[in-house]
This record gives sequence, C-alpha cells and structure tokens, in this order.
Amino acid sequence: MTNLRDQLHGLLGHQIGGQRLHAPSLLARHDLGAWWRDDLLFQTDGTEAIPARLLRPADGGPCPVVLYCHAHGNRYDTGCVALQAGRPAL
Repeated sequence: MTNLRDQLHGLLGHQIGGQRLHAPSLLARHDLGAWWRDDLLFQTDGTEAIPARLLRPADGGPCPVVLYCHAHGNRYDTGCVALQAGRPAL
C-alpha cells in the first residue's frame, strides 16, 4: 500500500515545465507563535527560481496537510500574502 507522500508525488511529480525540480533553499524562517513559516526557493535545471511558503505547527504535529495552489494573476507577492491573510476576491 502506498503512503500519502507517494500518492502526492505520483500526482504532482518533480517536473516543472519538463525541467527537474531541485530541493529548496531556506531563505527565512518566521516564528508565528503556534506556527512556523519557512520561505523557500526551488531551483530548476534551467534558470527558473520558484518561491514557496511552508506553514507548519511549532510543536511538530501530527497534523493534516493542505496543498494550497493560489490564484495570483502573475502577481506572486499577492499570492503569497493570500495564504495567511486571505483575499476578498477569493
């Protein structure tokens, strides 16, 4: 029986536009009280850099996981803020 991580990998894979996605670099870590927010940067084999945010409980879990794919209309700063603050349009 496959675990959830294997199922998610099977659905999403590690390919971005046909390029290999490398492990992320940690840019910053923010203490939000009960949560930590990690600002990450993924690199591809090409020149693309993909920013990401990871929110996780400070006590280490266990907890459910939510994969949040935001709508940002090519405004990445808006999409990142919407994860925590929400947005009236959504």
